[in-house]
Amino acid sequence: MKKYFAQMSIVLFFALVSVQLFASVFYRINGIIDIRDDLAVFTTEDCRVFTLDIPLKEARKFDGQTVQIDATGKDSTDLRTIKVKKIRPFEKRIEIKDPLPYKNFQKPASIIKTTDDELVVKNIRWSRLKAKNANNETEFSWQTVKIKPELLEQTYLIKKPFPPEWIAAHCLMLFTFKKGGMVDENGNESRGLVLSIEAYQRKDQNYSLKEGLKKTFGIIWLLATWEDYAAETCHFDTKKLVVYPIKFDGAQNRKLLIEAIKQAAVNRSGEYYHTTRNNCTNNLLVLLDKIGDIKLRFWMIPSMIYNVKATMPTMVPQYLQKKGLIGKEYPPITRENFFADPAQLFR
Repeated sequence: MKKYFAQMSIVLFFALVSVQLFASVFYRINGIIDIRDDLAVFTTEDCRVFTLDIPLKEARKFDGQTVQIDATGKDSTDLRTIKVKKIRPFEKRIEIKDPLPYKNFQKPASIIKTTDDELVVKNIRWSRLKAKNANNETEFSWQTVKIKPELLEQTYLIKKPFPPEWIAAHCLMLFTFKKGGMVDENGNESRGLVLSIEAYQRKDQNYSLKEGLKKTFGIIWLLATWEDYAAETCHFDTKKLVVYPIKFDGAQNRKLLIEAIKQAAVNRSGEYYHTTRNNCTNNLLVLLDKIGDIKLRFWMIPSMIYNVKATMPTMVPQYLQKKGLIGKEYPPITRENFFADPAQLFR
């Protein structure tokens, strides 16, 4: 009975903090407002372009000026129009004084080349290096990798529980390949690509659910090899991975792979991670909803209360199973078997 009430209290917590008046993705970005044909266009410092949802009368006050805006977007994959909540003159902008570098295990990916047959992607985390750096920190090998969608084998949703496991978890996505599907510049192969959407942490930051509710962390769509991610989780961190097959056909799986890579390469400077509304899990569901035929319910009350089943990692697998989007879970990946080929583990 105590466990039941504890579960209900956590679900209520997620429901309450999912209440919002606008959309689910928050931005704080600097740039110039330009009125064009009765549209307010915002060009950021790093040359990204957004259309602003703002009364033109208000936008005209800042036409041609450099400003800082607080804004919200529909979701993390829809970056065309953002709704302005507040505008500040540039000299009154909110700044982080001398921010520290980001942690060594996170680095944004970028697409070097795209053809009909392959994508060439830079900054895929390949493996942990044996030697630590001068500050005694773990370093990683980051590789430029050729990925061939036609050699994609299967896609999976993965849950990574952490204590207390009945309520806490991280979710990620895995794409497995046939031989030759994922090869680095040195000819080394990986059997799988992991997409892990995370709070982007600087070296003075540590993630927590509470801090994730504030405007504390940026967001990163991290790409890593299956071998690296499995080792980091099961060997170095002694946690487990629970795997569910995504029930897409071959064409849908390839579209999902390409969209995941494209989204991982998006410049997300100024976008904030949020524990319930822009997190590791609901963004994966946005991808599934975008590619699949079965549509998901993201709102309990449209534009007011987010659906906890679409954002709470421990509830999402059951929700997706009922929708027919994922299958039954495979036996867990642990310290005893993480090194095995996915083809041996997921059958």
